[in-house]
Amino acid sequence: MQNKLKIQSSLSIVIPLHNKGPNIFETIKQITNKISSENIEILIIENGSSDNSEIEAKKAIKEFGNEYKIYFFKSKIGLGSALKKGFAESKNNWLYFIPADFAFGISDIEYIHANKLFERYEAFTGSKGHPDSKIQRKVSRKIYSNIYNKITSKLFKLSISDTQGTLILKKEIYEKLDKIESNGFLFSTEIIVKLFNSNIEIIEVPIKETNFNSVSTVSPFKDGFKMFIGLLKLKKQNFS
Repeated sequence: MQNKLKIQSSLSIVIPLHNKGPNIFETIKQITNKISSENIEILIIENGSSDNSEIEAKKAIKEFGNEYKIYFFKSKIGLGSALKKGFAESKNNWLYFIPADFAFGISDIEYIHANKLFERYEAFTGSKGHPDSKIQRKVSRKIYSNIYNKITSKLFKLSISDTQGTLILKKEIYEKLDKIESNGFLFSTEIIVKLFNSNIEIIEVPIKETNFNSVSTVSPFKDGFKMFIGLLKLKKQNFS
């Protein structure tokens, strides 16, 4: 049996859940296999799914809830709405956003733990742009991602290469930020921008893609246009 990762500080794992019914049970199973139950809680935030996501999530809670603190909540639709709800309901010192399809496993937090970065920094992002990340993506997704990140860097003068990764940060830091307006995919970008505006250093860490099968619910053109408009609004809010 593999050794489980033991995080000394208390950790709230927040999992936004939208139309990931085929993935969520296995995601919870993998988390419980890889991270010790000591000092952690898992919060599943269902946000407007039209598939069997809720059923599968509750099945996972029934299966693994005896050993682990696992909670189920609902929010309005949108990644940002789900993360806001999860962060507000969390009880522990650190917040950790994990995608419902477990796309990157816990490679980000394993890296932070192995390099003893928890003791030195207060905010991290699991970055697809980190030189040590191992990601297999379609060429089209790489192009969209590169364009988005270049626009973001230009608008906000950020040194972060990927603002759409995972998040690990102290709850007290999150609560001190200006109100996060985004209820959609722009949430993590807005967090990073406001961390920079508050002179809080955010560290990019590498991530490794898992072999999980997952169908993306993102529409590059439709959602990409919304995110571009959102970036312009965010620019106005923060630098007007």
